[in-house]
Amino acid sequence: MNGHGSLITFSSLIGLTFITTLALVLSNALIPDLIGMMTDCFILISYCCIFSGAYGIIEVGIQESRSWLKVYLNALA
Repeated sequence: MNGHGSLITFSSLIGLTFITTLALVLSNALIPDLIGMMTDCFILISYCCIFSGAYGIIEVGIQESRSWLKVYLNALA
Protein backbone atom coordinates (compact mmCIF):
# COMPACT_ATOMS: atom_id res chain seq x y z
CA MET A 1 0.00 0.00 0.00
CA ASN A 2 1.30 3.40 -0.94
CA GLY A 3 -0.02 5.93 1.56
CA HIS A 4 -3.69 5.18 0.95
CA GLY A 5 -3.84 2.56 3.70
CA SER A 6 -3.76 5.07 6.53
CA LEU A 7 -6.33 7.25 4.76
CA ILE A 8 -8.67 4.26 4.34
CA THR A 9 -8.31 3.26 7.98
CA PHE A 10 -8.75 6.84 9.19
CA SER A 11 -11.90 7.52 7.17
CA SER A 12 -13.41 4.18 8.16
CA LEU A 13 -12.74 4.91 11.84
CA ILE A 14 -14.34 8.33 11.51
CA GLY A 15 -17.41 6.75 9.90
CA LEU A 16 -17.70 4.14 12.65
CA THR A 17 -17.25 6.79 15.33
CA PHE A 18 -20.07 8.89 13.93
CA ILE A 19 -22.39 5.90 13.58
CA THR A 20 -21.65 4.84 17.17
CA THR A 21 -22.21 8.37 18.47
CA LEU A 22 -25.46 8.59 16.55
CA ALA A 23 -26.66 5.30 18.04
CA LEU A 24 -25.82 6.51 21.56
CA VAL A 25 -27.58 9.82 21.04
CA LEU A 26 -30.69 8.13 19.66
CA SER A 27 -30.77 5.47 22.38
CA ASN A 28 -30.43 8.00 25.22
CA ALA A 29 -32.67 10.65 23.65
CA LEU A 30 -31.53 13.24 26.19
CA ILE A 31 -32.29 16.29 24.05
CA PRO A 32 -35.12 15.48 21.62
CA ASP A 33 -34.96 18.85 19.83
CA LEU A 34 -31.37 18.35 18.71
CA ILE A 35 -31.76 14.74 17.61
CA GLY A 36 -33.38 15.53 14.26
CA MET A 37 -30.70 18.05 13.33
CA MET A 38 -27.80 15.94 14.60
CA THR A 39 -29.11 12.79 12.93
CA ASP A 40 -28.96 14.34 9.47
CA CYS A 41 -25.44 15.69 10.03
CA PHE A 42 -24.09 12.44 11.47
CA ILE A 43 -25.60 10.28 8.73
CA LEU A 44 -24.29 12.57 5.98
CA ILE A 45 -20.76 12.70 7.43
CA SER A 46 -20.75 8.95 8.09
CA TYR A 47 -21.75 8.09 4.53
CA CYS A 48 -19.13 10.48 3.14
CA CYS A 49 -16.41 8.85 5.24
CA ILE A 50 -17.51 5.30 4.38
CA PHE A 51 -17.74 5.99 0.65
CA SER A 52 -14.37 7.77 0.58
CA GLY A 53 -12.85 4.76 2.37
CA ALA A 54 -14.45 2.36 -0.13
CA TYR A 55 -13.19 4.47 -3.04
CA GLY A 56 -9.67 4.39 -1.58
CA ILE A 57 -9.81 0.60 -1.22
CA ILE A 58 -10.97 0.20 -4.85
CA GLU A 59 -8.32 2.62 -6.10
CA VAL A 60 -5.52 0.79 -4.27
CA GLY A 61 -6.87 -2.56 -5.50
CA ILE A 62 -6.78 -1.38 -9.11
CA GLN A 63 -3.21 -0.08 -8.74
CA GLU A 64 -2.06 -3.32 -7.11
CA SER A 65 -3.69 -5.49 -9.77
CA ARG A 66 -2.08 -3.41 -12.52
CA SER A 67 1.37 -3.79 -10.98
CA TRP A 68 0.89 -7.57 -10.57
CA LEU A 69 -0.34 -7.82 -14.16
CA LYS A 70 2.79 -6.01 -15.38
CA VAL A 71 5.02 -8.36 -13.39
CA TYR A 72 3.16 -11.39 -14.75
CA LEU A 73 3.33 -10.20 -18.37
CA ASN A 74 7.04 -9.39 -18.04
CA ALA A 75 7.63 -12.90 -16.68
CA LEU A 76 5.86 -14.43 -19.68
CA ALA A 77 7.77 -12.35 -22.22
